Amino acid sequence: MKPKHIRAFEIKGTRFHVTDRGNGTLQVSSVHAYDWTEYHWALQSSKSCWHIYREGHFVKTIREHTEITPEQIAHCLLRADLEAKLIPRTAIW
Repeated sequence: MKPKHIRAFEIKGTRFHVTDRGNGTLQVSSVHAYDWTEYHWALQSSKSCWHIYREGHFVKTIREHTEITPEQIAHCLLRADLEAKLIPRTAIW
């Protein structure tokens, strides 16, 4: 089964997309129109475990004893972007 966008939501002015990877797991990534910066994104390993990536490389694992929602992981992504001091690189049109 092909990955399929299933919904979007917004936190602190940043829009996030949730994608069903086609194998029962989810992916959460932020959407930044006209911005070439590589932001963090997360891939669900199980209901209570997510892996965070940036620029195609594994960054860290977020694991809890209870289910972690896409909204909760989005807060972790925002924090990771802030800690990495990412600066938007807008496209020149």
